[in-house]
Amino acid sequence: MLAESLKAFYLISAVLVFFISLSLVLIQKGISRQQGIQLSVFWILILTPLSEYFYLAFGHFPWVIGAITYGSILLIGPLIYIAYRFEEQPDNPLPNYYLHFLPFVVFYTAALIDPKGIPNALIIMYIAQILAYQYVLGRRVWSFFANKQPLANNPQSLVNINALCLFYLLVATAYQTQITLYAMQSDLLRLIWDITNIFTFIYVVLLAAGYIRFIRSQLANNNKKVREHELSNTVVVEQKTAIKQLFEREKLHLNNELSLSDLAEQLDLTQHQTSELLNEHMGTNFYELLNQYRVQSAAEMLKSRPQAESMTDIFLAAGFNNKNTFYREFKKVYSIPPGEFRAKLLS
Repeated sequence: MLAESLKAFYLISAVLVFFISLSLVLIQKGISRQQGIQLSVFWILILTPLSEYFYLAFGHFPWVIGAITYGSILLIGPLIYIAYRFEEQPDNPLPNYYLHFLPFVVFYTAALIDPKGIPNALIIMYIAQILAYQYVLGRRVWSFFANKQPLANNPQSLVNINALCLFYLLVATAYQTQITLYAMQSDLLRLIWDITNIFTFIYVVLLAAGYIRFIRSQLANNNKKVREHELSNTVVVEQKTAIKQLFEREKLHLNNELSLSDLAEQLDLTQHQTSELLNEHMGTNFYELLNQYRVQSAAEMLKSRPQAESMTDIFLAAGFNNKNTFYREFKKVYSIPPGEFRAKLLS
């Protein structure tokens, strides 16, 4: 009974994600790079339980496809890492990204050649690859919690990149345990296999929640286009001047924890009105405006004291919480990284 229930759930999950994929294509006229990566992670995860249940139902499953399940986690790690790199540095593509999939190719080829067993050397490679990506993505998660950054969502992303990295740390640990028990021929392997497949359910929940956020965002944008502006022209002019004074004279942007609600309070507006002021009347948004002034302040600090402080002290003093964000935003404005900017000042 349990096996039949799980089979039904996996099939429903596959139909649900297919619907999400199709609707994204119809709404957006395509799927963004981040969405494509996140949907691919699901199809890789679902392949393992589906292959098992198809085998039980029909007594056969093509080994060319089934062998993928042996090393599926070796695909998921690189995919999430590439998604992380694209989000952090959208204008700096990862060189030779295909090399990240080489361990999977080796593992998959070995599984095709010898379906009956996995050599110890490949098991060591398998675990080493997982540990490497756990280390890299774990640093991202640690940086997020250590700096207490807000859980900002990329509008083109269904699953927040920090949640995606954390998910990998957990599911990869389950896969490591699974292959270790396989090598030991432990009786607990079946239990760990089922526990590992539970992560597929968790990922479906993350995808569905992200899809709901995406639809709500689309509806909000549509409503925004048809509604009238709430702010009068007089108020807009007054508040533009107020914003300029807050950032240029009072240096409000140097506050690392400044939020939209804080700015709205300073302007004596609601958050909705403040967003309208920035988006509709100033052609920007809160974070773009904030980063613009923070980059300007950082550049002024580098010019006034080019050797006095470390780059970390500079970006923190300018209001940034994250080094990657600082470097990305600085390069957008000056077309060179801050280190090179400083070097030119010293030359």
